[in-house]
Amino acid sequence: MKKNTLMGAFLIAFTMGITPLKAQEDILKTVLDIVSPVDISDLIKKQGIKYDKTMLSNHVNFAAYKSDFKRALNLGIYSTDMGYSTINEQSKDALSFLGSVKKTAEALKVGQFIDSGKMMMLAANKKDINKLLEETTTTFENISDYLDKQKKPSLAALMITGGWLETFHITCQVAQKQSDKKVKEELNTKIVTQKIVLEKILEALKPYSDKDIVKLRSDLSGLSKLLEKYKIEQESGTAGEVKEENGLITTTGNNSSKDVEITQEELKKIAESVTSIRSSIMSIK
Repeated sequence: MKKNTLMGAFLIAFTMGITPLKAQEDILKTVLDIVSPVDISDLIKKQGIKYDKTMLSNHVNFAAYKSDFKRALNLGIYSTDMGYSTINEQSKDALSFLGSVKKTAEALKVGQFIDSGKMMMLAANKKDINKLLEETTTTFENISDYLDKQKKPSLAALMITGGWLETFHITCQVAQKQSDKKVKEELNTKIVTQKIVLEKILEALKPYSDKDIVKLRSDLSGLSKLLEKYKIEQESGTAGEVKEENGLITTTGNNSSKDVEITQEELKKIAESVTSIRSSIMSIK
């Protein structure tokens, strides 16, 4: 497996085997192949940006979520936070989020697929994270197969949505604090490309008439409107759209982005929209 982080394994596993809708197949390609949260976490760490636990969710709230809607979304959030902690070698936090993943999965009646003892043992061994990746990938492949057989594809879409939104939240929070122009431009490019992922998520949620999913989709549509105007300027000097080709996301011109014009005020509005949706998902009311 190329992506050497726990987060990548979780998101791969979330989508593996759950493809009742063409839109969900597109999400798989988009999230994993092009704008993986693994890449963003790697970018943040490689730029020397310090680990910030305050950006993450409250991992002890899992017991307060009484609906599968909230549980599935927050399972995605917890797994992303666990991955961010793991890639920053914050073992204590990573294990705390692993515990929340286990308990939330149990509430969704898929906890039987998670061997938390084995995962904790593997997580403690920083020298051989590939074994942990293999374990988590197998685990969530089994969960995905089970949900598919139980005819609950909406839960898979919600887990993906929660994981993606948490990644976007972390990216926006880090970008707002950056004074280094080069780092900020790179993060802005990552932010802009999320509009394609969001389009796919909205497609995947569209078939479901549950009032909570309809409300979530409405909130995400508002975020989508804030992103739709942005383009990426390539180093070749041509203004290139981020676009989809054969289910994958590409940009015209040189693949190395030059500059994405997002003002601090615009970035603030995007971050506030993400925070608002995230807060609603994490609310225990």
